[in-house]
Amino acid sequence: MRLPIVLLPALLVAGCYSVDEIRERPVVWSANYAAPYDELTNCVVAQTARDYAPVPQIYPREKRAIVTVSLKTSPTILSEYAIQEVAPNVSRVDYRKAPSVFNQDGSGGRIVADRCAKTQ
Repeated sequence: MRLPIVLLPALLVAGCYSVDEIRERPVVWSANYAAPYDELTNCVVAQTARDYAPVPQIYPREKRAIVTVSLKTSPTILSEYAIQEVAPNVSRVDYRKAPSVFNQDGSGGRIVADRCAKTQ
């Protein structure tokens, strides 16, 4: 019974971050994918929308996008994908997340991006 009591404060702390504070966090992982930024962005939104509330911001002139991911039931910001086309059909993803006791390495976000790159 002690485990949930210990985890609850950590979960509450994770929900106290604004978009700006998430953007100030270090990049958890970064990778290049053989996919255009807009297609990769649309796929990340579709994949995360199953369980979360993604909010895409697309900047076509700059060939970049930001996808902020929060809980469906509250404005708790969990993570952010910054997607930038670095060459024709090659995009870099920088992933940041709120600190929490779960998924410290950001592997959940990487699985989504990897899956999207394979479908392009």
